[in-house]
Amino acid sequence: MPMYEWKDNKSGKKTTVLRSFDGYLDPPTKEESPDLTEEEFQQADWERVINAPSITKGPNWGAGKGYW
Repeated sequence: MPMYEWKDNKSGKKTTVLRSFDGYLDPPTKEESPDLTEEEFQQADWERVINAPSITKGPNWGAGKGYW
């Protein structure tokens, strides 16, 4: 199951949740965001953060075609 990162736009706090592919739009529950107080959780404005994948080049990758 993939992990999704959510950010509360009001408090600026982030949380990471483990969800199935079908639940990727479901915001975090109170149990999944323990660093928020009850009041902050009630007023939370959740936004799912989409991180860019990290791409690393290996030491044997050449500059062009033929250097695999």
